[in-house]
Amino acid sequence: AAAAAVLACAQPARTALSTHDHTVLTELFRETGGEWWTICGAGWGQGDPCDPATPWGARPSGGSCVECNSAGNAVSVLNLGSSNLTGRLPASISGLASLQSLDLGNNSLSGPLPASLGGLTALQTLIASSNGFTSGLPAAIGELTSLKVLDVADNALTGTLPANLTSLSRLQAVDLSGNGFSGELPTDLGARWPQLTRLSLHSNHFSGTIPASIGDCSNLTDLLLGGNSLHGGIPAALTRLVRLETLAVDGNQDLGGRLPQTIGQMSALRNLTLSHTRITALYRLACATSPGSWVFLPGFPTCTESSRRASGG
Repeated sequence: AAAAAVLACAQPARTALSTHDHTVLTELFRETGGEWWTICGAGWGQGDPCDPATPWGARPSGGSCVECNSAGNAVSVLNLGSSNLTGRLPASISGLASLQSLDLGNNSLSGPLPASLGGLTALQTLIASSNGFTSGLPAAIGELTSLKVLDVADNALTGTLPANLTSLSRLQAVDLSGNGFSGELPTDLGARWPQLTRLSLHSNHFSGTIPASIGDCSNLTDLLLGGNSLHGGIPAALTRLVRLETLAVDGNQDLGGRLPQTIGQMSALRNLTLSHTRITALYRLACATSPGSWVFLPGFPTCTESSRRASGG
C-alpha cells in the first residue's frame, strides 16, 4: 500500500481541459450541426475529453475524435473526418492554440476557410478535403510555419495561390486537386518546398510551365499535374527525381515536346500518364498485345502490365 502511495505521488496530476478550449469545442459543435454528427457526436460535451474515461467521440479505427496534450489541459488533435459536419467552420477554432492536427475531411462544410486558421501556429496537419469550401485559399495559411501536410482537395476553392504559401518550408504533402485554382505555379516551388514527398495539383486551372525547380524535391514520389492548362514541356530537371513513382501530366493539351532523354534514369517510375497532351515519346515500342506506341522505362518490364505502362499519345 505504501509503495502504491509513493507511485501515485510520483505521477504528475492530470489537469482538466481548459475552460477556453472547452468553449471553442462547444461552439464548433453548435455551429456545424453537432446534433447530426455521426461518429464524433457520441459523448460530445460530456465529461472531460482529455480523460480517457470520458472520450468525446470514438473513431472506428481506434482513438477518439479529440486528443489532448500530455498535460491534459489543451486540445492537440481534432479528428472529425467523415462525421457529417455541416455549415461553416467557426473562426473561433483558432483559439485552440496547441492544436497540431485538424482533420475535417469528407464532411459537408461550406463557405470560405476562415482566415483565423492562420492563428493555429502549432498546426502540422490540415485536412479539409471533400467538403464544399469556397472562395480562395486564405493567405493566413502561409503563416502556419510548422505545417507538414496540407490537403484541401475536392472543394470549390478558386483564385491564385497565396504568394506566401511557398514560405512553408516544412511541407511534405500538398494536395490541392479537384478545385478551381488558377494562375502560374511559382518558379521556385521546388526550392521552397524541399521536403515534399507528394504534390497533387490535378484538375484545376493552373497555367504556365512546369517549374524546373521541382527537380530539387529529391524525396518526391508522386507528382500529379494532370487536368490543367500547362504548356511547354516536361523539364529535363524532373528526371533527377530518382524516387518518383508516379508522374501524371495528362489532360494538359498544350503540353508538348519530347520526353527528356534522361528519363531513363528514373528507375523508380512506375506510372507515367501523358494522355491528351502533345508530348512525343522518345522511346517507342509497338506491343502486339496493345496496338499503338508505349513508353518503356526500367520499371516497365512488359507490354502486358497495364499499370506499368504509359501512353505516348
